[in-house]
Amino acid sequence: MTLRRRSFARSLSRLAPFPFLGAGGNFFFMVLSIIILFISAMNANRISDIRMMITDLVAPVMITLNKPMQETAAMIQELSGLADLRAENQRLLLENNQLREWFEKAQTLNSENMALRDLLNVVTEPQHSYVTARVIADSGNTFMKSILVTAGQSDKVKSGQAVISNRGVLGRVVEAGQITARVLLINDINSRIPVWLEENQQHAILAGQNDDLPQLVHLPPHVKIRDGSRVVTSGFGGMFPKGLPVGKVVVDPQGFYRVVPFADLSQIMYVRIVERAQDPDLLPAQ
Repeated sequence: MTLRRRSFARSLSRLAPFPFLGAGGNFFFMVLSIIILFISAMNANRISDIRMMITDLVAPVMITLNKPMQETAAMIQELSGLADLRAENQRLLLENNQLREWFEKAQTLNSENMALRDLLNVVTEPQHSYVTARVIADSGNTFMKSILVTAGQSDKVKSGQAVISNRGVLGRVVEAGQITARVLLINDINSRIPVWLEENQQHAILAGQNDDLPQLVHLPPHVKIRDGSRVVTSGFGGMFPKGLPVGKVVVDPQGFYRVVPFADLSQIMYVRIVERAQDPDLLPAQ
């Protein structure tokens, strides 16, 4: 019987929140709670002061314990903000690249538009028709000065037709495919164009020298040509229409008469391929 009582007492002691108080621990805390409630009801301000005093004592400990958590939260927030900033930066870079591409396209379209507008200023005689083409390749090297354009036999382009730019004569068609044609420029060594010196009222041949300035050849002996004299096509031979602007005369140090082309042979975007309208091959189908 005694053993059973001891075992029961030990069980009660294990159930108590504070084992050192024994089996009456629960009763003790119940009574203490009632006393505290009674005191707080009788003197609430005093209890509030005690609670605030305890809070003030515990606050530094709470701040110290809470500081690592706050720093961690701030770090997480900063990392999140950095990720958002990085994403925003990537988006702005993408938009900037797109705007740059649009700007380049706009610049290209503007240049093409200006080139086409300038090309319209070159007036050919009424009896001539023409085809506008875009330059797609330049094979201007030491041995050959030519360009490739986007017009061919399907556009009624054929070998021998004159080619002009917005300012003057460029050359002539030497090869024509179905959709492209090769143009031999006036500064190629194989180029020969019958020209007319307006000031001297004199015929000549403009011969390419594979440099920037073609030369006037087959001139009468002792002819004197002034610098700046205007040179146009003479129309002899029927290949080039009469009166197309070619360039102006300059005299080189060796005394040869050279011609500075009106057309910029190094920067060509669009060309006109000219042919006489009375040519049966270029008349519209009936």
